[in-house]
Amino acid sequence: MADSDNSRTLPAVTLQEFHSFVSACVPGLPRPTILRADQPSDFIDETIIALWSRWSNAWNAALEAHRRQRELETRLFSTSSDSLTPTWHQDDPVHWHFKALEAEDHAFDAEGALAERLFSERARSLSDVIAKLHVVLVKGQPSRTYAEFPWPQIRAVLSDLLILDATAASICGASDPVSDRQGVQARVAG
Repeated sequence: MADSDNSRTLPAVTLQEFHSFVSACVPGLPRPTILRADQPSDFIDETIIALWSRWSNAWNAALEAHRRQRELETRLFSTSSDSLTPTWHQDDPVHWHFKALEAEDHAFDAEGALAERLFSERARSLSDVIAKLHVVLVKGQPSRTYAEFPWPQIRAVLSDLLILDATAASICGASDPVSDRQGVQARVAG
């Protein structure tokens, strides 16, 4: 990289990847396409975005553990109404159901710990705020299209924030994120 003009370490998540993933939870929102998929953003606070990325993976793992536990539970109760006392043999379906319940608990504990840590960090950018609001939306809303207050309103705010963040990033593509952010703030305020 000695001959490269850009020697900084690239963030693990590009702004477009972040926006695409978050906007997927807002039905009807067009995906922001201002940035190329390979263009990193100097505006992403790697601490919160890295936590958000880890939380997102943990959330998906917890949902998968929950799905697996429900599948085993359904099989268990549909095939055997005899004794539900575990024998703790590896071929015992009750044993596997309890193991699945334990895995589900651990997965949701890990997800919850990451969410708590993410919320304990101070937001330093609009992307940080979007990440936090996305976690609130995903964890809190009963479904992606739930129409009762406050979920449609939160989705609308998240949509607005995504557009503002993508617009700010497209205006300020320079190498100095601090002056770029100040420039965007000045243009938006003025």
